[in-house]
Amino acid sequence: MEPGALSDEAAVSLAKELRKGAALGGATVLVGRRADIARAAAADGVLVGPGDLSPGEARRVLGQGAIVGLKVPGAEEGRAAFDAGATFVIVPFAGIRGVPPDAEDLWFASALAPEHLDTVIEAGVRRIALGLPDSPEEAERLVRAARDALRTGTARDAAGPSSRDE
Repeated sequence: MEPGALSDEAAVSLAKELRKGAALGGATVLVGRRADIARAAAADGVLVGPGDLSPGEARRVLGQGAIVGLKVPGAEEGRAAFDAGATFVIVPFAGIRGVPPDAEDLWFASALAPEHLDTVIEAGVRRIALGLPDSPEEAERLVRAARDALRTGTARDAAGPSSRDE
């Protein structure tokens, strides 16, 4: 969840509601950029990026057991992020080359369209961070394509037609 333009009170309230729903399904709730909101909502952790708190600072706010993700531009910065205390890193599709194959559970790819999935899988990434798609149908299509691609090791024909292709 990304607090964005919400007031702090509204962001905490939303994160708490997401946390309730996530608990029912065994999902994890991370708050974007705001460790203070994550702590107030008892979220599982935070996802920070350039210009936000460092992973170490986020851990000081949330506690050592918190999940702390860091958005980085490429694989080299991802390696440094782990040294700085990140639990996982998110690398944009453009920076996916060079992800170490032995760290596949800790690396996520983002900014994906279904047609990018083969490249991500070939790079060794086995987890995918999904942003907010344009519509529920687009979200369903992308989730289905990602799930199928990760299960089979290929994205060919898993995504179906893209609204970007129309």
